[in-house]
Amino acid sequence: MALLAQTSRADDGTMLKEDVEVRRVAVQVTFWPKDGDVSLCARLPELVREGAVTLTVNEAARPIESLDVSPGLPPGEDLSSPVAVTAVPAKQIVLLFDWWHMGGGVSCTGGAVERMAGRALAFASARLVLGDPRLFRSGVDRVLLASFAGWLEIHSGPTEDWITDPREALEILDAMERRPRDSYAETFHRDLDGWFRQVGYLVEALGAVPGHKDLFLLASDLPIDAGETPRLAALSGACLRNRVGLHPVDLASKARVLPFGLQPLAEWTGGHLFTNADAELSKAMQTLDRLGPCRATLYFAPRPSERRRDMRIRIDVADRRFRVEAPRVYRPARDAARQKATAVMFFRNFHGGMRLGADLLLDVPVRKKWRAAVKVDVSALEPAVLDRAAEVEFVVEVINMDRKQVRQSETWRVDARQLAQRAAATGATDVVFRPSLVSPGPVRIWVGASVRTDSGAHEWLAVSQRDIEVPAIPAGVSRSRD
Repeated sequence: MALLAQTSRADDGTMLKEDVEVRRVAVQVTFWPKDGDVSLCARLPELVREGAVTLTVNEAARPIESLDVSPGLPPGEDLSSPVAVTAVPAKQIVLLFDWWHMGGGVSCTGGAVERMAGRALAFASARLVLGDPRLFRSGVDRVLLASFAGWLEIHSGPTEDWITDPREALEILDAMERRPRDSYAETFHRDLDGWFRQVGYLVEALGAVPGHKDLFLLASDLPIDAGETPRLAALSGACLRNRVGLHPVDLASKARVLPFGLQPLAEWTGGHLFTNADAELSKAMQTLDRLGPCRATLYFAPRPSERRRDMRIRIDVADRRFRVEAPRVYRPARDAARQKATAVMFFRNFHGGMRLGADLLLDVPVRKKWRAAVKVDVSALEPAVLDRAAEVEFVVEVINMDRKQVRQSETWRVDARQLAQRAAATGATDVVFRPSLVSPGPVRIWVGASVRTDSGAHEWLAVSQRDIEVPAIPAGVSRSRD
């Protein structure tokens, strides 16, 4: 028997508004040893206790609550050694191919030859990483492949967005390379409105996935100047809030003749600019693996007056053997629930506490459309996740793909205890949402599930997307609207 979703929707018909008051801020920091001696990073906790690492927020000194240091390779160990498998934590890698900015910086026009060279280098660099078992460990690490050509696209596997099998990742990469990308040919150095918006969506969507994520931007240039400071600050705040390290990979450093804007992007977001002159993508990955002990999370408590405001952040270290990279701005999410829901829709499938499946239950024709209900299959529930919340909030979107119109957009809440009880016997249950009218033709169903944690924030548990061909209304069959 299906569990019928209750119509306890938010008052305005949208997702619940998120509490954006921040009580504790986590900042991802990288302490780069200037002479390359990673063993120096073992002293970081001691430097914090001695006051040699200082934090400034909005031009005022603040105490550092704690510093968590990431594990890494023991000194002297090579990435190919058995120790590396357990010493380097599981990695979450995002490769973003920026077709709009693939040929810039090496000619005045970003011509076709430069674009094709950048494109070939991007794919070759990605293959080196995904095909190297030291850098991408099957079943341990996972990768998300995405591209930007005026719009953001996530290139999914058959069942998951995040890929853990190197062979599957390489197959998706091959399919990406076979697709023509003529649309980006005349878009170089146009305004960056769409770029910042779409990359911001990707960063917000990554925030739905627990843990730290390293996003590598494969590009040649970005037309960033001093006028982009407000948007750089916004992206910096999003990266910090969602635990994303944004690392530009400069594909044109060997042939550069023009100034480039990738460096400001790295400086604002706390990532690192890698160049193919000294560190192509595979070497960038090796560098970050070795820097494990030098990559830390710093925690501080903002003042009550700052909890809903932007915070300008600066971290310094008195030991001159280190150089610090960290985001410059913390920005609380505004209208966070709606923003996160929009962002997470770029994912096709992911799960972190339950699995979802979707189907469309056709009922009867109503004039030229079908009355249909959405059934969401829920399985693989983790009791520990549902124990933290009273309700599970489902978002359901039914999209007419012919017209790219959202035909149904609903937010429903289901009692978490009831959901867990129904799934306890078989490990699965389903939830049926109220009927709506759907036109014949291609339809996409997108469903997401989240819970509200004790801090008041949304924690996304699962997302699923399915494309369905709705059959035509049989000739002579129709009925008036009830």
